[in-house]
Amino acid sequence: MAQQQTLAPEQEAPATPASRSARRTLRWAAAASLTLLALLTLAALHFVRGVERDLDALEVRLLAQAAALRDEAAAERAPLLGPAQEGNAALHYRSLTYAWGAEGTPESALPLARRQRRELGARTISPDLLADLRAHLEGGEELYPEALRVFRERLPLLDHLSAGVRQTRCDWEPDPFELDDYRALPMDTLQEVALIASCAAFREDDPRRALERGLELVLFAQDLARFPDMLYAGEALEIEQVGLRSLERTLGQRQHARADLEWTRSVLTQLPAWDLSWHRRGDRLAERASLLWATGRLSGTSLGPSKHLRDLGRQPHRILLWRELEGVERFAPQGDRLFGLPPWERDAASAALGVEIADSGYSLAQLESAPGWALTHVDRSRTLRAGISGLIQAHLVRLEQGEFPYDLDLPPDPFDPQGAPLGYARDHEHVWIRTCKAGGPLELRSSAR
Repeated sequence: MAQQQTLAPEQEAPATPASRSARRTLRWAAAASLTLLALLTLAALHFVRGVERDLDALEVRLLAQAAALRDEAAAERAPLLGPAQEGNAALHYRSLTYAWGAEGTPESALPLARRQRRELGARTISPDLLADLRAHLEGGEELYPEALRVFRERLPLLDHLSAGVRQTRCDWEPDPFELDDYRALPMDTLQEVALIASCAAFREDDPRRALERGLELVLFAQDLARFPDMLYAGEALEIEQVGLRSLERTLGQRQHARADLEWTRSVLTQLPAWDLSWHRRGDRLAERASLLWATGRLSGTSLGPSKHLRDLGRQPHRILLWRELEGVERFAPQGDRLFGLPPWERDAASAALGVEIADSGYSLAQLESAPGWALTHVDRSRTLRAGISGLIQAHLVRLEQGEFPYDLDLPPDPFDPQGAPLGYARDHEHVWIRTCKAGGPLELRSSAR
């Protein structure tokens, strides 16, 4: 077999033009890759620096917004019930909940409240007793001895409520960065207070004082709403509705002098319209601050780990936090738009915004698509206020003419797409004011006594 010839190393074929070109291409590609890597590194550093500048600027804005919220919360307000008393209503309300048995420090309460708490001891109101009190209030059922004891021992504590609504200011001294500060007034305690106050109005022998107790609950709700937090606003709206329903019962329960009816209507007409934009500012501030705190900023505040952070994982990277902040900023205007929509358009718009936010990949921005529960309470309170004023007008006509009017000029129904007025009906002894609320009418009823 013929042996294959091989070339000695010194006899190898010289490099061809094609191989030299390939080596040049490889060297160029390597240099281009290094250049591209350097450019990408510079771009990444520029992006990170931009993120840090954005976060620094946001910190400055949030600190300024927090200071503005504190100043607005401290503003004086003229009490609508007299005689006016110089002082801070928040001290009396904290004294009320402390005496009631809620968590708190003795230093946050007046000396009278400390003594009342000692006398009350560890006694609480059981669910069964609360049910007995509601049955008494709604159906006129006689109170069982134990429920009557609970009512009588809690009744003196309502003096703190009466004093609070007559103070010249209500400053909760809120910390806008403290997400859980609303727990200073526990929601379950506030609901018990509203129930006992309603029972007090229901059982009151003096007609004017019965009306006054209902108005005190309504004004207490206004003071609760002076905290920049949507949870407080929701609780305040519920308590206002309890107070308005108390006025409804009182109007049909006994005869009232014309002067007392006109005075009650005057107080109601001076109530400010509900505007939750201030509370949304407080909530947004807290949301953004909780994310910013996780980047090492706002270290001098009371912030700490929050639910917002837990939703993003154990230790979210600051780029992720920046992106979530970007999402909140991006969708905030659309969330604000929901507050200007009528009820019959709001649910569909809220659902559509929720889908858009979900498709965008943002997490915390979903909070912008869910204001419906608070706005429904606002619509309900608007209706009840107008309805109570209408009932008072009907009683004023009855005092003058001897019977309820056959027709009554009422404001538009907030739940009616055509803007029709609230519904009105009457017979010889009763009058009704209704709204076409979805899911059933919202009705107020009164009778001649």
